[in-house]
Amino acid sequence: MTKKKALHIIAFNIPFPADYGGIIDIFYKIIAFYNLGIDIHLHCFEYGRKHTNTLEKYCQSVNYYKRKNGFKYIFSTTPYFIETRFDTTLLQNLIDQPYPILSEGIHCSKTILNSSLKDRKRFVRTHNIEEYYYKALAVNESTFWKKIYYYSEYIKSKHYEKKIDQFDGVFSISQNDFNHFKKITKSFFIRAFHSNTNIQSTEGTGRFALYHGNLSVAENHKAALFLIKEVFDDLDYHLIIAGKNPSKKLINAAKSNAKIRLIANPSQERMSSLISEAQMILLPTHQNTGIKLKLIESLHKGRFCIVNDNMIKGTELEPFCELANHAANWKVKINELKEKPFNRDSIEERKKIITIFNNEAEAQKMVDIIFKEK
Repeated sequence: MTKKKALHIIAFNIPFPADYGGIIDIFYKIIAFYNLGIDIHLHCFEYGRKHTNTLEKYCQSVNYYKRKNGFKYIFSTTPYFIETRFDTTLLQNLIDQPYPILSEGIHCSKTILNSSLKDRKRFVRTHNIEEYYYKALAVNESTFWKKIYYYSEYIKSKHYEKKIDQFDGVFSISQNDFNHFKKITKSFFIRAFHSNTNIQSTEGTGRFALYHGNLSVAENHKAALFLIKEVFDDLDYHLIIAGKNPSKKLINAAKSNAKIRLIANPSQERMSSLISEAQMILLPTHQNTGIKLKLIESLHKGRFCIVNDNMIKGTELEPFCELANHAANWKVKINELKEKPFNRDSIEERKKIITIFNNEAEAQKMVDIIFKEK
């Protein structure tokens, strides 16, 4: 009888509910591995999210570890987001079960790079180029101390990243990231895992534009303010901004325009409805890192998508989006599309996305690499 393949997956947070970027990628990757018959031993760092029985449906074991926090970790030469996820109990659990190891993000890599695991197959799934991510956060942050913190993480990440040459390979989430990491170690392009299995976009015309995302993230906060202050300042069209934990500044900015409505902390069902009902999804970003899972979600469920270069470059999704890079371009595109029906031909064209972003196919690529005989 053939022995089942088994794999340790180390997640930087509890990957359920799957309601934002990297967590979406982890959760649907776990399901894809499960469907391929892989025994998964999941290890989750926890902070701000509850334990869940859902993960036990797909995993042989689920282990939880408290993420550390405290001022003292800021002074480590290792980035804070990595140092606070080093755990000796995790290390012992990995030693006790001699399976290959997949670190979700370099966040969890310090434990895995311990010398006691040097003969184990070790891989990392990157969701961003962290040095670029933290540099962009530093640039976009207005609070002085947060700016200093993000800049410090950028410098530390830039140096720490060199350590990934100790892994057997990096699974990069975008073509841009692949090109970056292949200069350091073996890099494999593995597309984002997501929740969609078919195109659910509907024909017809919606009555509003939508921006959605985690509004507590500086990048998304800045994008929403850009739309309010520079695009919809004189547009005769309705905009809905929906997402988690908007700041008072963003709430007040939205209130200043009668044609703008802000929906805070919508349920996943409500968010899906907003995406499908909108005439267009507006997705500007100031950071060209990784791939934005909300773009994939919008193209599977929404009508027209308007994006800028930072959102779309290197994603393979360029043919399915409208492009705008300056406020004036955004206004022109919105006016062009606000009364244009989304038709059957557009829906048929989008079905190509399903073959590009196929969870099972991407999981099989990873399995072939991880379990390849040396």
